[in-house]
Amino acid sequence: MRRPPVRQRLSYFLAGGTPTASEDDCMSQIRAAIVAADSGATIIDSHKLIAERAADLHAVGTAAADLWQEDAHVRLVLGETVSAATSADVVVLYVYADHVPSNVAVQMYAARAAGQMILVVATDPSAREDWVIRAHSDRIFQTIEELSEYLVEQQSGKDWKGLRRSWRPARHAV
Repeated sequence: MRRPPVRQRLSYFLAGGTPTASEDDCMSQIRAAIVAADSGATIIDSHKLIAERAADLHAVGTAAADLWQEDAHVRLVLGETVSAATSADVVVLYVYADHVPSNVAVQMYAARAAGQMILVVATDPSAREDWVIRAHSDRIFQTIEELSEYLVEQQSGKDWKGLRRSWRPARHAV
């Protein structure tokens, strides 16, 4: 008797630019797509990590514009999100503008250097042409639905690790 493939329970790092209400809804849709494909998934949301750290570092009622004035706080939070991205099995990014925010670019670079699978939903056509996205992504999707279909397909038996490409930054000649 043949057994069905065992569904992998992976960890996913979810990131993107600072979302507005409509982008936040897209992040919720991506979370739902991940859980639909992998019900045992662990989702590490970079926005929640940043919000939790902000609450630890600042008094209640601190204005949003005043949260990240200290360079030490910025370094701390960027380091924590990069660590989360490099320790997850899969990095999923939602890019809704025509550029990648610098913190997301650093997370992508570090995750790629660590050999992580990087999936990007880039709804803006010009975002799909961004060099950071093109250089560091394993797959770029135009819609959340495309990502969802891909996640289901991967969980139905394909080996994630076999899809990871080996990549290291080029060394510059001196």
